[in-house]
Amino acid sequence: MRKVVRRSPSAATDLSTRRAAAPRAIRCHRQGGFTYALLQVARWRMNLFRRRFGRDPDPSEPLFFDPSHDLPTPAADAEMCRQVIAAAQSTQVNVRLLLKHLGITEV
Repeated sequence: MRKVVRRSPSAATDLSTRRAAAPRAIRCHRQGGFTYALLQVARWRMNLFRRRFGRDPDPSEPLFFDPSHDLPTPAADAEMCRQVIAAAQSTQVNVRLLLKHLGITEV
């Protein structure tokens, strides 16, 4: 026989209270939000890193790299902006939202 566990009404209220207190955390994971866009761009750039260097990046290595170097080298600001825009367009996320939250102005 299965044991039925009943939760007290306060447990449901606690969950509702926590959800109400964090609407931004819930909203940003939806498609079209900043976190979603950032994750899509990061995934895109990681795939480009793997193709270029044949391995996953180390935590200290840049996802926005200068493609003309044989070793992962951070891209210049203008090149990084172009790479962010290209990745956002390729993953079909909101480019303006991403640039705004990252504090990047288009070049």
